[in-house]
Amino acid sequence: MKVPSKGGVTNQTLDRGLRALAHIAEAPAPPTIDQLAAHLDIHRSMAYRIVRTLEDHGLTERDEQGECHPASRLTDLARGVRFSLHKVARPELEALAAQLGLTAFLVVPVGGDAVTIDAAEPTQVDTVVSYRPGTRHPLADGAPGIALLAGQPALADERAEVAEARSRGWAQSSGEVIEGLGSIATWVKGPGGESVAAIACLFLGQTPPDEDDAASCLQQSARKISQALLPA
Repeated sequence: MKVPSKGGVTNQTLDRGLRALAHIAEAPAPPTIDQLAAHLDIHRSMAYRIVRTLEDHGLTERDEQGECHPASRLTDLARGVRFSLHKVARPELEALAAQLGLTAFLVVPVGGDAVTIDAAEPTQVDTVVSYRPGTRHPLADGAPGIALLAGQPALADERAEVAEARSRGWAQSSGEVIEGLGSIATWVKGPGGESVAAIACLFLGQTPPDEDDAASCLQQSARKISQALLPA
């Protein structure tokens, strides 16, 4: 959809670039250049130039199959847009990492994906599992994505794990995103009452060292963040 400027005139090249970026970020499956051209109703050579420009700015990248994916620079920009969320969540991430001895991270929904926008690692343990901002995976996979969906109204075709998480207040998964690694997560409510983010911890193996304690700490942190996001 084209959004006119105040003067009623749009820049066609910029408009196409922004629509291409939005489609790459939100499409159910990563599009190829040919698919992007068809979506924008433009010639393939023009779609190629748009993708190359987005790549030059670090906003998209292509894999070996030629499929276009959002790149890390887009996450950096999203972090700026979500400044309030990032600002209030950072102390909670650091507190969780210190208290549980696990890497804690913050995830937001972007299109059909769950995208990590911040992470804090424990400093008091010898072995640390790193999880960098910009990591993304399908929203329906992994505890953070399941938690994000659990914080939304129920859907008829949702995973059973989503309904289970909604009932108990947190989600857990193992090996769904990265083999050998698991996560436990809960959702952060926005002012409207629905999930705007998930806060999670990463662990090795099938279960966290103390599942109940980890879940309780995550829920407490999520409540603090949700409260801080309410209008003054």
